[in-house]
Amino acid sequence: MGRVHFKRPMTVAWVARWFTLTLIAAATGLGARTHVTAQEPQRFAPFDTDRFPWVNSIAFSPDGQEMFFALLYHDYLERRGRSSAGMPEVALFSVRRNQEGWMEPELLPISGTHHDYEPTVTADGSLMVFNSRRPYIDGRTPEANDLWMTRRSATGWGPPSRIEAISTFENDESYGTLAADRTLIFVQSRPRASGPPTYDLSWSRFEGGTFSPPQRHPVSTDRWGEADPWVAPDLTYLIFTRWDESAGWAETVDLYISFRSDDGWSTPEPLDEVNTPGADYGPAVSPDDTWFYYRVDGEFRMIPLESILRRHR
Repeated sequence: MGRVHFKRPMTVAWVARWFTLTLIAAATGLGARTHVTAQEPQRFAPFDTDRFPWVNSIAFSPDGQEMFFALLYHDYLERRGRSSAGMPEVALFSVRRNQEGWMEPELLPISGTHHDYEPTVTADGSLMVFNSRRPYIDGRTPEANDLWMTRRSATGWGPPSRIEAISTFENDESYGTLAADRTLIFVQSRPRASGPPTYDLSWSRFEGGTFSPPQRHPVSTDRWGEADPWVAPDLTYLIFTRWDESAGWAETVDLYISFRSDDGWSTPEPLDEVNTPGADYGPAVSPDDTWFYYRVDGEFRMIPLESILRRHR
């Protein structure tokens, strides 16, 4: 999979429905509620993505005033007349919002020296987990992703540390999503007897200040590849991608949703209202539960979350 998702050509297919949208939030993705109607997903572009080409999905601070994501760091540097020699391909950034809208993205102080991307943040904003290929203590640098974490204090994000119970040198552990209780759901590659590895979702509890050894998540099957999870803070539902590994990720990947009850996780259902013939991925939800974000046609789209939950719950 080797999955840093760049722009992918595709067409948008939409099942027309009337939604209650937010007039102010239509431009920013968040805001006070004003009722208008719309039939199609809207583009989410908080800043000039030609100048700041972003990678994969996004995460928000608890108040929705700060957003975390990765940018193509080589491109970022070269557009500013700076050398990208020896720099990582991608790096972690954040952007803040003021009364006039979203400001320009800034490099996170913990990133820019290693291949970092795909951040996820707890609902209280105190813990971030992200993909990285940072070197091991013995000097080895993994070719696949590991998961790293950093804690936020009053002085900012602290030094990142590798999640030892989850990360392995040989396999890919990446694309995490954190619940409010710090349960972590993430992607884990599994080797096959021959051919490329398969990709499943795994999960881990946060115990004693760190994460427990992972277990395979119940929504994963041997038939499909699964990735790109986004879990509700209260663990009531999970949105993720699923694809036919024999046919290819770009040709078959779609978004799915599963709900959690006392009986466990429900059978995943495809999000036909947003899935297209091309690649649909990168799910995220605003911290006020108003907007669902996803990637299509090389850019982010947004639709009201309520419409998805109402249709599938």
